[in-house]
Amino acid sequence: MHQLTLIILLIIICSARTAQPEKGGAGMDRDSTILILLWIGITALFFCVFFFGRRSEKKAAARREANDPLVKTKILYGSGEQTSKPRVLNTVGRAVVGNWAAGPVGAAVGAATAERKTQEKKTATFRLYFRSGREEIRTVEEGTADWHRYMEKLEQ
Repeated sequence: MHQLTLIILLIIICSARTAQPEKGGAGMDRDSTILILLWIGITALFFCVFFFGRRSEKKAAARREANDPLVKTKILYGSGEQTSKPRVLNTVGRAVVGNWAAGPVGAAVGAATAERKTQEKKTATFRLYFRSGREEIRTVEEGTADWHRYMEKLEQ
């Protein structure tokens, strides 16, 4: 993937070198064209490195786990966190009705009394033991595929 990024950057640099401003018109000068094309190229480079680099890290981790299977796990600790967010449509609706009924103060009170959506996020931290003797500590959210896999290998 890094070759693709370099090819894109090379094409942009070459096109910037051949870019010519309009003759006799109010066009961009050559320096501005080069700067814009370089900015686009650098942005594309960062995107490719970030996006494709993360994908290759995940693939490498998956290959490593396939070659070194999980033998057993232990739960180190678990935690739970509750978050509460107002429902957007409910908040807007109450603010509009409050504004209609009592003006700006009613809008503020209506928005403040909107229903809230509560989410609970539970996580568990596992110590993983692999066949090769390698150990890792990972924190996963309850109910995910990794959580179920780790619970199956839980040491009794």
